[in-house]
Amino acid sequence: MIKLFFGNIPTILSTGLIVVFVIFLKDVLSKDPQITRWGTLALRMFLLGFIMSAMSGAKDYSGIVPVIKFGPGNKAFIVLSVLGGIGILFGIWAFISKNKSVHRTIFYALSVIIIIKTVIVEVMRIKKHFIG
Repeated sequence: MIKLFFGNIPTILSTGLIVVFVIFLKDVLSKDPQITRWGTLALRMFLLGFIMSAMSGAKDYSGIVPVIKFGPGNKAFIVLSVLGGIGILFGIWAFISKNKSVHRTIFYALSVIIIIKTVIVEVMRIKKHFIG
C-alpha cells in the first residue's frame, strides 16, 4: 500500500501536495479572524488545487493501471470534471472580484472541492489496490 503514495516520483509529489494542502488549510483555519488578504489566499488555493489535479492525473498514468478512465460513461470522471470546472470558475471569480468576503467564501469553497476530489480519487485508488 505504501507504493500507492510513495511508489515513484509522481506519487511522491502528489502525496506531498496533499500534505501541503492540509498544512495550508490548517494554518488558514487557525488564523481566520486575523486574515485580511483573502484574495491572495483564494488564488493560492486555486493554484494548489489545479496543480494537485494535474499531479493526480500524472500519478494515474505513471506506470500503474489508471483508477479513473477518461470518458463520458465514467461517473467518477464526470463528477471530478464538474468539480474541476466549478473550481476553475471560482478561480476566475476570485481573480476578478475585489470583495474580501467573496474571496473568503471562494477560498473555503475551493478547499471543499479539493477535499471531495481527493477523497474520491484516493478511495478509488485504495479500493483498486485491494480489490483489483
